[in-house]
Amino acid sequence: MLGKAVFRRILRWGVALFLVNCSDQTGPEIQQGHLSLVPTFASRAAQVVQVDSVRVQLLRSDSTTVALDTVVAVDPDSNTVVLDFTVILFSQTETFFVEMWLLDPVGEIVFHSGPDVVTATAGTTGGGEGTEVVLDYIGVGSDAADVRITSTDLVVLFGQTLALSAEAVDSLDEIIPDTPMLWISTDTTRATFPQSDVGALVGGTVRGPVDVVAELLTGQRDTATVLVQPVPSSVAIVSGDGQSGDVATGLTNPIVVQVNDANDQGIQGVAVKFTTADGGSFTPDSVVTDAQGQVSTTWTLGAAPGTQTATAAVVGQTGVEATITADAVQKVATDLAIVSGDAQTGTVGLELADPLVVLATDALGNPVGGTTIDWVVGLNDGTVDPVQSVTDAEGLAATAWTLGTTVGANSVTASLPQPLASPDSVSA
Repeated sequence: MLGKAVFRRILRWGVALFLVNCSDQTGPEIQQGHLSLVPTFASRAAQVVQVDSVRVQLLRSDSTTVALDTVVAVDPDSNTVVLDFTVILFSQTETFFVEMWLLDPVGEIVFHSGPDVVTATAGTTGGGEGTEVVLDYIGVGSDAADVRITSTDLVVLFGQTLALSAEAVDSLDEIIPDTPMLWISTDTTRATFPQSDVGALVGGTVRGPVDVVAELLTGQRDTATVLVQPVPSSVAIVSGDGQSGDVATGLTNPIVVQVNDANDQGIQGVAVKFTTADGGSFTPDSVVTDAQGQVSTTWTLGAAPGTQTATAAVVGQTGVEATITADAVQKVATDLAIVSGDAQTGTVGLELADPLVVLATDALGNPVGGTTIDWVVGLNDGTVDPVQSVTDAEGLAATAWTLGTTVGANSVTASLPQPLASPDSVSA
């Protein structure tokens, strides 16, 4: 008996169809028979694996005699591969064991099915539903126990691309490199994966959350929620602009800004960076917008009196920023106190182990930042470095003291700008 077989394989997801037409030559007339197989992939993630060729083997019922063993190349640009061959039947009905292997471009087996038992019968012409055979993945990562999405940045803007990453791990939680996986967006109006085997998510045109899935060919999957948002158009100051505060001191009210789209609607999940060139600082200096598109930070002014400026800029969006101003007022220091470094003992001509530290305060005892302290050597002609220092936000200033070259008492005087408080002297 002679037969024909046609194998259709949908590479990119779906059901493949395998048909064998058998003719009976034992009698005076040829009889037509039909054998059909329906190969299916165990996982929809099979589409991410490139297949270069298909090997099909038919063994007769003794499981040792080969009736067919053929390899057919797969066109990488086609979703279908056709096998056309003849098979001899030795009886009206014959049982075969069928086995399939799918190979990648370097010749490695990536999918396998069987052996499965199928029966060809002469005289039948209908294909029926066919015998299902399952193609299991046996390539890299087939021993994976789990998959986890590792990305922490889970915001994508309209039309822009967010690179997502995931890793497959084995039963010992060891990473399995190069494991193929399928990336799925559960709402393609919000975001899509142009290449299903690459975690490059492109934002759509509908804002809101979308679940994305990383799925292995062995069925394990992990899900993360990505926020899809419009492209920022502007930064609006909500509050905190134009305040007045002491130099080197935190402003009373926080700085609040809002990131908006082209319709002046707030955008959630966008990072805003605060910077200033006037020596101040922000706590925190980088913040992610909340559900209203707003962020808040505290501005500590620099030490220079006068108008100070700062910028609130959307990270990654050139020119989308707002300028904030504040009036820095020089707080008046009236008192100076020794904090540490007094009454040390040292070696002539050498620097003391501890620096000299003083505290400047106002009439109410509050620390005064931004005040210049003069350090003047008295007894024994040592040196200080620096000879002038400026108090920090806590009102502290320091200098290093190198003793003179004569054995005996040494002294240094720390003074506020005149005609303020009397100087404080430290000795060694």
